Amino acid sequence: MIPRSNSRLIKKVAAKKKKAGPKKLDAKGLALFAAEAAVDKKAFDVLVLDVAEKSPVTDFMVIASARSTTHLRAVSDSVEKELMKQGIKTSHRDRGIGGDTDWILLDFFDVMVHVFVNDVRGHYQLERLYKDAKIIAQFD
Repeated sequence: MIPRSNSRLIKKVAAKKKKAGPKKLDAKGLALFAAEAAVDKKAFDVLVLDVAEKSPVTDFMVIASARSTTHLRAVSDSVEKELMKQGIKTSHRDRGIGGDTDWILLDFFDVMVHVFVNDVRGHYQLERLYKDAKIIAQFD
C-alpha cells in the first residue's frame, strides 16, 4: 500500500501531465504528423520532402493523393483538425476556385501540405519539381 503522502504526490504529477497538453513539434515532426493524419484518412502515395534548400517559402512539403473530391476534402479536413489538436493552425488554406476542387493546399508556414485527386497530381508533378529534395518519408 502506498503511504498517503506519496499518493497525493502521484495525483499531482498526473494532474500536471493532463494539463501539459500536446507536445511541441518541430517542422520535420509536424510534416510527419500531417502525413500520418492523411494516411489515417486513407490518403495514398503520401510523400514527405525536405525542400528547405530548394524553396524560399517552406522547409517541408507533404504531398498526398485522394481518390475523389469528397475524399480530398476528408483528408485535408482531417489533417487540419489533427494539427489543430496539437495547437497548430493553418496560416492559409486554398481550395481552388468554385465549389469542387481537385487540389487543396494547407500552409503551416514551415510545412505545406498538398492533397490532390490522383490524376491531377500526375498532371502537376510536384515531385518532379523537387526531384533533388531529400525524401523524409513515403507511405503507399
